[in-house]
Amino acid sequence: MKAIIAINIFAFTLFLHQVTAKVAVHEKHINALDLELIRTVTITVCAFINTKALGYDFHVPRDMRPFVACRALFGTIGLTSLTFGVLLIPLAVANIIYNTAVVWSAIMAWILLGERL
Repeated sequence: MKAIIAINIFAFTLFLHQVTAKVAVHEKHINALDLELIRTVTITVCAFINTKALGYDFHVPRDMRPFVACRALFGTIGLTSLTFGVLLIPLAVANIIYNTAVVWSAIMAWILLGERL
């Protein structure tokens, strides 16, 4: 139940993230890269706070650092691409395309991880 609530919170806040990006760039004339910089700093600060609040060590073992760096890079590329996509096409179309990620995730998990569909 907690996972379902968390995912729904993510979906709603992602929608708000997309709407505010569209308004900020198109109506307030804010640079889209500035929005991404603010998002990156905010995610970093929140991750640090959550890690400490949950009582976890913020240390990443040396052998895991390339993996974590690649994950961070892919996430940054993905979210930056999402932001720019939302700015270029209608929000409804962007969300329809974005929500195909569920299908692509299942297919990639099957191919790369051997998980069942």
